[in-house]
Amino acid sequence: MTIEIIIEDGTAKSDANSYISLEDAEKYFATRLNSGIWSSATDEDKSIALIMATRALDNYLTFRGIKYSVDQSREFPRLSNQVQSFLQFSEFDTIRHYLTFPKAKLEEATCEQALFMLREDVLIKNDLDGVKVLEVTGSVHIETFENKNESAFVPNYIYDILSQYAFKKNGSGMIKMQRG
Repeated sequence: MTIEIIIEDGTAKSDANSYISLEDAEKYFATRLNSGIWSSATDEDKSIALIMATRALDNYLTFRGIKYSVDQSREFPRLSNQVQSFLQFSEFDTIRHYLTFPKAKLEEATCEQALFMLREDVLIKNDLDGVKVLEVTGSVHIETFENKNESAFVPNYIYDILSQYAFKKNGSGMIKMQRG
């Protein structure tokens, strides 16, 4: 089965599934150290990794501004916060200079996220990650759970690439208390 990568090129495509093509990702990894896992992957796995990486970036980071179009499939391109009150513009050419589409940064972050996902299956995490227990002898038992897995989908070094355009979504957490 051939996986088709449809690149978001800054025109707000409704069917885009990646911020970078396989060919451009190959060029990126040709100049990156310690990318043997990328080199040894099949083209199909590389394509899937790029698509999943794009999804992870879109799902686990909150980007500044708003989507250019309600019909676009990816989070970019985006209108800057200054333009949100001027949404009466309907021609792409009219507002093109208000768009944010950091192509090089999105490509780099997508490649790094794809490599991270090839190295580790981030979808399978230990359910006990983040659990901490405090028990005061005989009276109170407290368990806290911090969902660290959300930020684990996009590691800090990848977030740093896009930090000018995004911030991390807050994780969730809960606390369970029992009286002894």
